[in-house]
Amino acid sequence: QDKERGTLRAVLESAKVSAGPERAALAQEQVVRKAELLQRQQVLAALHQGLHEPGRGHAARLSLVAQTIPAAAWVRSLQADDTLLALSGFTLAPETLNDWVGKLAVSELLQGQVLDTIKVERVAASALGTATASPAQWSFHLVSRVGSALAALPLLPASQAAAGGQP
Repeated sequence: QDKERGTLRAVLESAKVSAGPERAALAQEQVVRKAELLQRQQVLAALHQGLHEPGRGHAARLSLVAQTIPAAAWVRSLQADDTLLALSGFTLAPETLNDWVGKLAVSELLQGQVLDTIKVERVAASALGTATASPAQWSFHLVSRVGSALAALPLLPASQAAAGGQP
């Protein structure tokens, strides 16, 4: 058995020596293949950057705003991307903004966002560029960013809104 064991050890050593250059070449090829794979993954990620699923892109966000905006409000600026929805505009009835924010909150397009900025202020007619007397107008600015839930902050308590209170 010792003689047979010695013969097997010699054969194994011989196999290791003869396979050495082959192994080194295979290891080098593996390194090259891994680098190529990483490069292709980066190209694929760059190609998919900014790509939206149908019905979830910028046009869908614009449509959501257009379909849900109250009749007593109008938007003067809108910014939207994957992590932000910022709306500015005017309204005749600030209490309607509460319902609007609620409608936006339940939209799948804005899930994972939190309304982190709310600003509602009374605006004088002169600031709007109109010389004629008009009903009381309010400016609003809403910003929603990636976070938890859009309806986290109410704009105006219903009791104040019904009484015509200040936001």
